[in-house]
Amino acid sequence: MSIQALALAFLAATAIGGLAWVFIYPSLSGERKAESRRASIARTDAPARQVEKTQRSRREQVEGSLKELEARHKKDNAASPRPAWDPGRPRNSGSCQAFPARSDSCSPL
Repeated sequence: MSIQALALAFLAATAIGGLAWVFIYPSLSGERKAESRRASIARTDAPARQVEKTQRSRREQVEGSLKELEARHKKDNAASPRPAWDPGRPRNSGSCQAFPARSDSCSPL
């Protein structure tokens, strides 16, 4: 075999290897996935819309929960009558608390 034929075979093998490297290596190394991640980071408008949608839906969920709690609270309060003395209601700040012995001037709660 002549040196010329050997050099030609070497150049052909190098060219085929180079083409294989260019087309096959990016899919094997994960470079395409990295490029797509870089592209998604470079775009700032798409994730902002997505966050806005999730924030809006979270706000709607909280509003719905509050409405349910208010309705349940109203239903519970309407179903049970209030006792004569309700711990949630403030007491009189008159003379009944200052002078408990003078109960004749105090009105019952």
